[in-house]
Amino acid sequence: MSIDVLKERVFDYEDGLTERKSSGAFNDVIRTVVAFANSVPKNRTGVLFVGVNNKGEVIGVENPDKLQKTIRNICENECYPPIWANILALNFDEKAVIAVEVPYSPRKPYFAGQAYIRRGSETINTSEDMFKELILHHLDKCRYLLKHKDSVWTVEAIGKKLGDSHRLSDSSYRESDDCKIEEITPHFVRFIIISSGRYITEELDFINISWDEKRSRPKVIVRYKY
Repeated sequence: MSIDVLKERVFDYEDGLTERKSSGAFNDVIRTVVAFANSVPKNRTGVLFVGVNNKGEVIGVENPDKLQKTIRNICENECYPPIWANILALNFDEKAVIAVEVPYSPRKPYFAGQAYIRRGSETINTSEDMFKELILHHLDKCRYLLKHKDSVWTVEAIGKKLGDSHRLSDSSYRESDDCKIEEITPHFVRFIIISSGRYITEELDFINISWDEKRSRPKVIVRYKY
């Protein structure tokens, strides 16, 4: 982001991608950068301005070089995984404001003790459900399922019946239906069959993600290892 664009953004209202702090207090910085890292959408950037109050008035910071190093240390050594932020000083009539740019990252979730996310213009603690969803982003299979959670899926079982944990003697048996995802955990996926409203649960270890070319939608193939 250019210096001119950042300077204009200093005076914008706070929102999901903009936060202003009057000082570089450790807790304020770490909460905000972690929240941005967990929440910034693809192709967007969250910006924390240090040295600006809530009214958008430039207060400035003392020793901007030292503060930049401190914030970089927080991002790279106090957060896990490390957050690679762009940190620079903006000058306003001999007053320095530190801008911390946090880009979208596919490596989330990020932690610094408690996990944080952005909700509107606020940084909040994650609920238990939010925390579980952030953890799932570490798993490629779960990440794809989450991305298409609201889609209609073709779910096909091979060598078993849908939702049944028992293998059939006929390993070529196939059964499929139109489903939507109700719940995802690191161990299983719970679907609802659209036509009947029946819930079925399949273990993640036996799920393979594919694509239904005929219906142009995602597909899950469930096959136990014989």
